[in-house]
Amino acid sequence: MKHEQSEEYLIFQLMDEKFAVPSGQILEIVQSRRITRLPKMPDFFLGIMNLRGNLFPAVDLRLIFKMPYLNDTKETVFIVVSINGEEPSYEVGFRVDKVCEVETILSEEIMPYPESGALIPEKYLVGSFRYKEQVVLILSTEALFSREELELTD
Repeated sequence: MKHEQSEEYLIFQLMDEKFAVPSGQILEIVQSRRITRLPKMPDFFLGIMNLRGNLFPAVDLRLIFKMPYLNDTKETVFIVVSINGEEPSYEVGFRVDKVCEVETILSEEIMPYPESGALIPEKYLVGSFRYKEQVVLILSTEALFSREELELTD
């Protein structure tokens, strides 16, 4: 009997596109909060978010992916993830249009990401899967939110 491995993914939306991150990386999903802006930061870097005394960067995923800016709606949230690929680990909150749901995906259902001139740079992608007749791109939070990508290095 074959033992199939699976993982849970949080599916979220930017514009009409669906993306996912492994749910094990998610610390919290929060409504838009007051963000302290910092001078001379890239446009996608919204500032510093304070969540119960923990300070961490808040970024707009739409702007990282060069999508048009969208004002907050009732469905806009920040997904707070732990980045463990570097030492020490740290948290990042990224703004998305809407959270869809958590879906369990079998490892055999994960396919290479489509190479059709995707809007998203390949270095940020780890694969894709089908969800309700739509392709969902799986993001690498370690690549997307590395200190170098966020330009947070000294």
